[in-house]
Amino acid sequence: MLLNNVLSSQDLFQSYFEHHPDGQLLIDAEGRIRQANTAILSMLAFEREELLQTSLDRYIDPAGAIGFGDSRMAASKLECSARHSQGHLIEVRLTCVPLRSDEPQAGWLITIEKLERPRYIVSVFSPDGVFTYISPSVTALLGYLPEEVIGKPAAAFNPPEEIMRLVEFRGLSYIQRDSVRFVGRVRHKNGEYRLYETTSEYVRDEAGEIVQTICIGRDITGVRPVD
Repeated sequence: MLLNNVLSSQDLFQSYFEHHPDGQLLIDAEGRIRQANTAILSMLAFEREELLQTSLDRYIDPAGAIGFGDSRMAASKLECSARHSQGHLIEVRLTCVPLRSDEPQAGWLITIEKLERPRYIVSVFSPDGVFTYISPSVTALLGYLPEEVIGKPAAAFNPPEEIMRLVEFRGLSYIQRDSVRFVGRVRHKNGEYRLYETTSEYVRDEAGEIVQTICIGRDITGVRPVD
């Protein structure tokens, strides 16, 4: 009898919702946020009042894939990006459970789990240091769409005071070896700088001239202090 009382208690659900270790949101059938737990506020650094009664698609991309208002939708999982209050994106997994009462669709309980993936960006440069390719992970890690980066010089994303050091370092590396590793700051789209450890491989033609540079950059902000 005691267990039945607990299971029927609204306080039990409220406690589960508020203290869940992952972010949780209650969404109405139109996609508006009706409740937000402490974990999602901490994850995205918003105040509760900033989220309530606003549309989920302001914070989740692509929220439209959930299918709000479709009474045929079953529980589903979706990997996407969540927007932090400072502007950068966080990779997350959404578990979306439809809530039904006497109406066809009352809303959704959405659990938001932050994905802890290796923080890498793969890029390719022309001999003069212009991006010819960058991996889609640049959006989650630095806030840029790939098309905002491709065609621009790498120096456009480094602090002005570091550009000469990096140019000199790369120039010496071209002559001395085919693979190098270096650390430098890279500008996020929101204006802050992130510390990256980058490994570069130089592709040469038959004459030994560099025709392409392939880089793998790893975000080490917080792992190694910024000078």
